[in-house]
Amino acid sequence: MNKQTYNLFIILVLIISILGGCGQDTKDISVNEEETEQGETENTEASEKKEETEAKLGSRSNPVPFKKTATVDDELYNDEGEAFPIKFDLTVVEVERGDAAYKKINFYE
Repeated sequence: MNKQTYNLFIILVLIISILGGCGQDTKDISVNEEETEQGETENTEASEKKEETEAKLGSRSNPVPFKKTATVDDELYNDEGEAFPIKFDLTVVEVERGDAAYKKINFYE
């Protein structure tokens, strides 16, 4: 197996693992709205109806907006299988695709 095939295989395994971990069982996620303008007003009736029909925030069909901080409440398991509640903030600030991303992957070759 040549080196490029091996690297591709490793990348595919990582991607499948990540996507498998991102199932539809989304935990409680909230978005910090402090960054929005104060002059924004919303029609509460329309937003309530919209919330009922939309998927849960943070799922594949309703992702957290780009450059917004999402606070995630989840559980962390130790080796004995005991669950511990955790809370972390996550913000996507940059996305790279194509050749630029491939160059970063192959940087250590």
